Formats: sequence, C-alpha cells, structure tokens
Amino acid sequence: MGFFTQKMGLPWLIAFLVIIGESIGSLGLIAGLFTRFTAASFVVIMLGAIATVHLPQGFFMNWFGQQQGEGFEYHLLVIAMSVVLSIIGGGKWSLDGVIAKWLGEPAKVQPSETTKPAYAFRSL
Repeated sequence: MGFFTQKMGLPWLIAFLVIIGESIGSLGLIAGLFTRFTAASFVVIMLGAIATVHLPQGFFMNWFGQQQGEGFEYHLLVIAMSVVLSIIGGGKWSLDGVIAKWLGEPAKVQPSETTKPAYAFRSL
C-alpha cells in the first residue's frame, strides 16, 4: 500500500480499494461470483491506471525494453473483456448462476417447451 500512497500520492482508501479489488476481485471472477460488479470495478481501476501512470508511455507495452515504462494496451484489453463480462454476466456455470437457481429464479421457457394449441378437428 506504500507504493500507492507514498509514491503515487493516492489516498489510503483508494489504494485499499484497488488492492482488494484486484486481488479478491480476480478470485471472484475465476469463481464467477459478483461477476458484473467486479468487471465494472476492473474498468474503473484500469481507467485510473491509464490516467495516472501509463498514458505518458504511449499505447504499446515495453516489449523490447526501449522505453521507461509500460504502455496502456494491456489495460484496454482488460477494459474490453470487463465490459463484455459486465454485459453478459458470468454464465450458467458461475456461482452467480448457481445462486440464482438456488434462490428460485424462474427458468426461461424454451420455444420447444411451449404448449401446442389444441384443435377440435385434426387432419391426418
């Protein structure tokens, strides 16, 4: 936390939230727990990392060691993946899906499961 507060000059609360968000949030994404919330928080964290540190270095990462810092291409990749996860969610095998089934979320009716209309006269 000293890096965020002393070197970067961030308030301790923001530094704490970034550390917790990236460590516990990553585990939550692996398990599929609070997927949309965690993905949205990753967008905010990565935008903050771009704005505070990586913007002066340019777009590309330091692949060949010719620049002082890292660019922000990786952060844009994480933002794109997090936006997709925020929209789609964790899926049916995630803990979010299991909790939704456990709490009794009504299942979506498939088109093949709909009732067929009954007719008084049926032709063969």
